[in-house]
Amino acid sequence: MVDAHTALQRLYTELAQEPGIVSVWPDFLLNEQIERAILTRIEADAKPPQLTLSLMYRKDRVFGAAAEYFAECVKSTSLDRSAVSPIDTS
Repeated sequence: MVDAHTALQRLYTELAQEPGIVSVWPDFLLNEQIERAILTRIEADAKPPQLTLSLMYRKDRVFGAAAEYFAECVKSTSLDRSAVSPIDTS
């Protein structure tokens, strides 16, 4: 079985190879590709917008492996940790 990180990496790699496609990579994936000298970061003067992320949860309130991995990535890469709030399961 492929873990969530590998699946994301494969998806972004396939998108990056499509002609005429510009893909916006999450830093944690892009940094790995930069370290391997596969991709390079484009310097732009554009300021990224604030993002609001929402996750759907199952009725049994069990987080799937991909959702857990995504939430951990967001928490670990957040510049302002106060902006990441725990999921309300009430």
